[in-house]
Amino acid sequence: MEKHIALTLKDIFGGDGIVRYIEAKEEKLSRTKSNSKTRADIGVKIETSINEITTELVKREINTFRIENGKPVLRLGGAHGKLWGTLKAIRTSLYTLGNPSFRSARMMDMIQVTPIWVALELLAEIQVQQLPQILNSPGHPMVITYYDVIPLAKCVATLTYPDAIDNQVAQLLEQLKFTSFLNKRRASVESMDIIGD
Repeated sequence: MEKHIALTLKDIFGGDGIVRYIEAKEEKLSRTKSNSKTRADIGVKIETSINEITTELVKREINTFRIENGKPVLRLGGAHGKLWGTLKAIRTSLYTLGNPSFRSARMMDMIQVTPIWVALELLAEIQVQQLPQILNSPGHPMVITYYDVIPLAKCVATLTYPDAIDNQVAQLLEQLKFTSFLNKRRASVESMDIIGD
C-alpha cells in the first residue's frame, strides 16, 4: 500500500552538519569614561563623559539547510530519515503505553518513506534565530548557536508498507500531529492531508 502525505510544517530548524557563514559585528567593549575638572580661574567644576563602544567583525556560523535545485531539502525518508525515525519513536511510545497493536518493533522495518531528501516549499521567508545552549562541561558554560529557521513550509512524502499494517500506520500518523520532531525537536505539524485517499 502507498500513502502520499502532504505536510505543512512549522518552525523547521536547519542543521545536520550543514553550515553557512555570515559576517557580523560583535560588541566587545562598552563603557563610559567620566572626567571631572575644576577651572582654577573661575572655580567652576566641569564634568565630562565619553561613551566608548568597541566592535569586532566576526564570521558567524549558521546551521542551515541542504539546497537542491534552489529549494531547501530535509532527509525525511530512508531508514535513517527524520519522518521514519519519528514514526518509530511514536510506535515505541504507543507500545509503552500498552497499545497491543504495536508489540512488534519489526513493524517499522516494513515501512518505507520516500523520497530520501524531501523538498520544502517555503510559505514564509527563512529567518536566523539563536538558541542558547548550556554545555555539559565543568562550570556549565552557555553558548549561543545560530540556525536558519523556516517558519512555515509544505512538503510531500510517500509511505509504502504492507496492507496488513494499514491500521497501525493510520494510528502512527494520527499521533504525528501531536509530536515535536526534526532538528532540535522544535518542528510541528500544522496540517496533514492524505493525497488520493
